[in-house]
Amino acid sequence: MAAESGDLVDALEARGARVLVRPTMAVFPPRDVASFHLAMARISTYTWMVFTSAHAVSQVMEHVRDLRDLADVQIAVVGPQTARAVEARGLRVALRPERSDAEALLAALAPRLGPSDRVFYPRAESVTLDLAAALGASGIVVDEAIAYRVGPPEGASDVGDLLAAGEIDWITAYSGSALRHLLEMLPDPTAIRRARLASIGPATSRAARDLGLVVHAEAAAPDAEGMVRAIVAAGNSIGPGGP
Repeated sequence: MAAESGDLVDALEARGARVLVRPTMAVFPPRDVASFHLAMARISTYTWMVFTSAHAVSQVMEHVRDLRDLADVQIAVVGPQTARAVEARGLRVALRPERSDAEALLAALAPRLGPSDRVFYPRAESVTLDLAAALGASGIVVDEAIAYRVGPPEGASDVGDLLAAGEIDWITAYSGSALRHLLEMLPDPTAIRRARLASIGPATSRAARDLGLVVHAEAAAPDAEGMVRAIVAAGNSIGPGGP
């Protein structure tokens, strides 16, 4: 999304690239807010809160009346952006696995939980891993609530025309959802193959391949510099006419 692209834009432009920023996802309220509001009403009773996106952090923090309610709640996150979103609100991240995906978080978090723990998992409407079910299978009480949903932004986009005109050499993908919504935005979804695709990491690469796309570069580190290094390693000379 455009709001998350600043570091990548800076890193690419520093190397002389011309960067076109186009949002492929917009955040919308959940269709049913009852379970989310119920969880928020008892937020101080949880021992752990799990965030797999910065959007979930934003939605939760909009409904926290007093940070003291989170004094005894430990926070687990996926990825550096989510960690920054938590820390920007004066909270501490207790657990962040090195690999930025839900599977890594599950593997790191599960051994730390016991029967007395209660976990709150505010999530997007669609997720790739049923984290609540996986933890629940171990006897952990997990309250999951849909905090938001994502979809293509409203209004027409010029991305299809830019791809058709050969104006885009690389598409940088930070999530499988972003790619799915990009395909939905394109009048001709096959136009996406006119550009090369760079992925932020293994989970996004898997999602891309599930969509029938070819991943030409994958970041070794899930950040802007990792993305740029992956593009350069793939043989691209970044400069005017680049990403």
